[in-house]
Amino acid sequence: MSTDEGNGTKVLKIEFCEGVDAEIKDLEFKECTKIKRIEIPSSIKVIGHSAFMFCTQLMEVKLCEGLTDIKESAFNGCASLKSIEIPSTVKVIGDRAFRECTQLMEVKLCEGLTDIKGAAFYGCTSMKSIEIPSTVKVIGHSAFQDCYELMELVDVELHEGLETIGRDAFFECTSLQRIKIPSTVTSIHWTAFDACSQLSNVECSDEIEEQISLFSAKLCEGLTDINDSAFRDCTSLKSIKIPSTVKVIEHSAFRECTQLMKAKLCEGLTDIKDAAFSHCTSLKSIEIPSTVKVIGDSAFRECTQLMKAKLCEGLTDIKDYAFCDCTSLKSIEIPSAVNEIGIGAFARCTQLMKVKLCEGLTDIDDSAFDGCASLKSIEIPSTAKVIGHCAFRECTQLMEVKLEGLNGLENIKRQAFAKCTALGMIQLPCSVKMIGKQAFHGCTQLVDVGLETIGRDEGLETIGRDEILNFQQ
Repeated sequence: MSTDEGNGTKVLKIEFCEGVDAEIKDLEFKECTKIKRIEIPSSIKVIGHSAFMFCTQLMEVKLCEGLTDIKESAFNGCASLKSIEIPSTVKVIGDRAFRECTQLMEVKLCEGLTDIKGAAFYGCTSMKSIEIPSTVKVIGHSAFQDCYELMELVDVELHEGLETIGRDAFFECTSLQRIKIPSTVTSIHWTAFDACSQLSNVECSDEIEEQISLFSAKLCEGLTDINDSAFRDCTSLKSIKIPSTVKVIEHSAFRECTQLMKAKLCEGLTDIKDAAFSHCTSLKSIEIPSTVKVIGDSAFRECTQLMKAKLCEGLTDIKDYAFCDCTSLKSIEIPSAVNEIGIGAFARCTQLMKVKLCEGLTDIDDSAFDGCASLKSIEIPSTAKVIGHCAFRECTQLMEVKLEGLNGLENIKRQAFAKCTALGMIQLPCSVKMIGKQAFHGCTQLVDVGLETIGRDEGLETIGRDEILNFQQ
């Protein structure tokens, strides 16, 4: 250890001699706040965990070939460090190794590195670019989270060989504009690119010679997992193509991508999870592949520009609020394999004029079409058993409800057709056993209810009190 004079300032410098112990021990120089320079010789193989943690005046670090392992938090909180070159002999950069090195602008990683652990460069708020070597297999969770100045990963792209992009890996890299995803990546974890508000171009590196349009995301065949919130709040992204190898689009994966206009989903996809495309307010159309079985809760909720949604045979389950508040949607056809339409699935789709329900449907859940103010007619399939409460409430242009010929409908629940102010007549089948409270409340044009075909001896057991008053009037 020695002191140098530089520009009239006393500088503390640490030099290790060749042949010393092959390891710098854990915590050995933690919080040595006067250290400004260190040079680590090739005989040192390991820098222990938190070895130089919170050396807040440390500006210069020289690492030599021979070093193999930088342990967790080794340089965590070295807020004055401006650059670092990692030797080619280093295989692993440990968890939080350079976390919150807030002045770190330049990082050189060499071929030979295989693993960038969780939060390795978290909060390096001055970093503008990074080159990931082709030997890296895993970018750990939060590895580059909150690197606000990180602008691009295209000329210095992610290379073939990378397999996993971890949770929060690039979370809130708000200057990141372009990234190239290698074809070897099989998993993009939770919130990997969440809140990358300038991210407009995601390229597939096995097609780098193909011109990829700006503001697009094309992911490579081989990718299997797009995890929770992976691209959430990528507000500059305009199109996305999901590879056929992806089976599940997880919860909120593209939620609030407010400029996303086009999403191409391929055969092979089986499950679109909750809120996957929720609040994608520029999305205009969507075609659900025939391999998709489930559309999750709020999957396309508040996609306010969505005019067309094609659902294919093979779909079995439309969950609660799946298309709620899609105020531009004009028509929908429910496939025959769907036996239940979830709560509020199409609620407040105010431009929805045409709905086709197929045989096989048994339950129209509560508020399924509540507030569909442009719907003019509906034909309930003969297989339907329950019309949920508020199912067609405030469908103010609904003039025709076809229930004739039904032999399985048993329950019309509370406020099922309340405030359908254009409904003039309805014929109730003899199978109906219960008409809920206020089922037809506020149907001011209703003058003809086909009660003559039913009666207590023929199956009807309960009529809500308000409905008796309505029918008497």
